[in-house]
Amino acid sequence: MSSKRSESATPVGAVRTDQDGEASREQALDPSRDLCVVSWNVHKLQDDGIHDELDALVASEQPDLLLLQEARAAAPIPRGMTGHHALSFRSGVRDRSDEGVMTLGAVAPVRAHRVRSDERELLVLTPKAALISFFRLAGGGELCLVNLHGLNFDPTGAQLARQLDDLRARIASFAGPLIIAGDFNTWNHARMEAVNELGAALDLVEVKPNEEGGKTGDLPEGLLGKAVGFSPELWLDRIFVRGFTPVEVSWMLEYQASDHVPILARLRWA
Repeated sequence: MSSKRSESATPVGAVRTDQDGEASREQALDPSRDLCVVSWNVHKLQDDGIHDELDALVASEQPDLLLLQEARAAAPIPRGMTGHHALSFRSGVRDRSDEGVMTLGAVAPVRAHRVRSDERELLVLTPKAALISFFRLAGGGELCLVNLHGLNFDPTGAQLARQLDDLRARIASFAGPLIIAGDFNTWNHARMEAVNELGAALDLVEVKPNEEGGKTGDLPEGLLGKAVGFSPELWLDRIFVRGFTPVEVSWMLEYQASDHVPILARLRWA
């Protein structure tokens, strides 16, 4: 993996220990069991009821891997989960808050790297972050997991394509099972094409819910929407995989505290 602009991520949550109280280094995902992955843009964890819903989701679905976008580093971590936060930017003047993406799991990754975009929204606003985590597999090998929040607001998709190309270059040499998930901000077909090009380059397949219900863009269907190619049928949150067969993929419509809906995928190792 390229080391250019790649930084260590911030550990969050509880570190599991062995019987002697030492941090366990033998944690591993079990490829004999289906893998449960949930991705959710949690809207800065500031909406009423969001923490209760997040705890309820973890208790109900027991995800092996939980990917959060617009997550604050200081937010309470669901019980029994550990992982990393990747800073995108700091918001606020008096009460500063670290905004970014967070990847959590019942198993700790062996390493994690933050990748912050070179470019900013509308050239002068905030950058976006991605978090690349590697998990040990029982029996040998690793899983690479990328938690992404894609650059927004550019109708041509060029900024997003450059962000994705940077990520692709960092993981192109990794030959094992791979998951890339998050909020891709795919609200028009030009932006969707940039994401599909990443998938083709890395031999990824998108796993999709059969039903509608995911978050779509916010532009109105009018002259402005037509000018930027807004496509209201395209959802923003997606999961791409390599080395897995989908067992179940669904929008978790019962969780309404964020402006996005969680997407859940149960995956069988190929």
